[in-house]
Amino acid sequence: MKNYLLFLLFVLASLPLRAQIEVTAPVSRVKVYRGLAQISHTAEVSLPAGMQTLVVHGLSPRMRRESFQVKGVGHADIVHIDFQKNFLITSKDQARIQKLKERIDQLETRLTDIRAREQALKTEQGFIKQNLKLDKNAALATVQQISAYYKKRTEAIYKELFRLKKAGEPLNKELKKLRKQLNELQSNGNRETYDAVLTLSVGRAGKFRMGFTYLADGATWAPVYTVRSNGAGADLHWEYQAEIRQKTGLDWENVPVTLSSYRPRYRLILPKVSPWYLRPYSPPVYRKEVNTKKAEYAVTTMEAEPATDYAAVEQVNSTLQVEYRPSLRYTVISNNKPVLALLDSFDTPAEYTYFAAPGFDQSVYLRARVKNLNNHRLVPGRARIYFEGVYTGEVYINPGGKDTHTDLPLGIDTEITVERKEDKRFNDYNLLGNKVTQSKGYIITVTNHKKIPVHIIVKDRFPVSQDEHIKVKDTETDGKVDGKGIITWDKTVPAGQSIRLYFRFKVQYPKDMRVSGL
Repeated sequence: MKNYLLFLLFVLASLPLRAQIEVTAPVSRVKVYRGLAQISHTAEVSLPAGMQTLVVHGLSPRMRRESFQVKGVGHADIVHIDFQKNFLITSKDQARIQKLKERIDQLETRLTDIRAREQALKTEQGFIKQNLKLDKNAALATVQQISAYYKKRTEAIYKELFRLKKAGEPLNKELKKLRKQLNELQSNGNRETYDAVLTLSVGRAGKFRMGFTYLADGATWAPVYTVRSNGAGADLHWEYQAEIRQKTGLDWENVPVTLSSYRPRYRLILPKVSPWYLRPYSPPVYRKEVNTKKAEYAVTTMEAEPATDYAAVEQVNSTLQVEYRPSLRYTVISNNKPVLALLDSFDTPAEYTYFAAPGFDQSVYLRARVKNLNNHRLVPGRARIYFEGVYTGEVYINPGGKDTHTDLPLGIDTEITVERKEDKRFNDYNLLGNKVTQSKGYIITVTNHKKIPVHIIVKDRFPVSQDEHIKVKDTETDGKVDGKGIITWDKTVPAGQSIRLYFRFKVQYPKDMRVSGL
């Protein structure tokens, strides 16, 4: 038996070992979704025939393994795929790091010399203070001579200490900056990456151009709109930009970047329709329970130097998404700092009006209404507003909403004022039997201080009852009222004049009821 085991070990030892073939696959293309990215790598590798082990370096440590795909294998079959971490990737900024370290060493040496000189002077200063006492029997000439020396030397020490302090200040400032820069480079230096270990059965030896694609967390993009108006009546000019951020652990260097409006989900589950049961209401019973089950963690998708180059952008519309494919290549570093890509620019006609809702805000806004903005298939996001060359603020727009128009506030006009006051002539409180009737009235005054007439939309509201015991009646107004009690006045205010708007109503409710919101 012993001889058989020795023979088996000899045979196994004599078999040729299959060496690993290693290749580094750089990032070749990226598609960024609203929450993660699809990263593509390409590499060329020569493979001999037979069973081979291929190790692919340079993959994102935040990859979703289940999404990993291999293309271009050709005359080879994939037997097995495994993954392993790699901590041996060195920084591409190694030369810069070395220069920073050398400069830091130089500054530290100079500062050490300055501190040594300062310490020597302070020691001498202390020695002089300890030896100020003179012999009472010393001659006057000797006392004068020693005093003059101490005075002269003390002044020289103070001047030299001051000079050394000033000489060290710029060195300390530069040293602080260099250390910060070094820390940033080193923190991005030895990154953890992933390797894919592929076991291949190669039918025929040859050179293979292989592609590797997978999804990775830590990337996102957000729309950023810039809307410019040269004045009331002018068309709006839109610039549609994408703010790209990523911290996938890999730098995307000079690669094509596609942006998709789709939001992939980790798990797709069709909703299940269950019966709708009605049962008598039972108040909940609260009891303290100790949860002995282990916590279940859901897998979630993270919502993940500006360059505003303009280039042609191909827009591809499909059933589930819109894709933007800029012709430029972009570099996006894995530090979560934004990079801006211009996707589109266009002009839209706009209808300009002033708008006020004095029950909520005493300001009067200039508003531009844009119709059918959803035809551009824009993504909801924030928009920076510029009016007549001045930045006026930021708004959030939802171009794909149900409304056929989008209202953009362009700024507050201080030359138009609006004032809302209670009309005390109609304010009343009556108690009759077990019913309370409360009357209210309001007057809204709009004043145009401009030298031209202005068109303004003013909105307010009647109260709406949500209880059968509360009645709103005797409503009066000179505006139009919709089914939700919203009052709208569409008015033109002449130059330098004011107009008055009004609404009044009564509310009736039981005397023992407290009504909120009145």
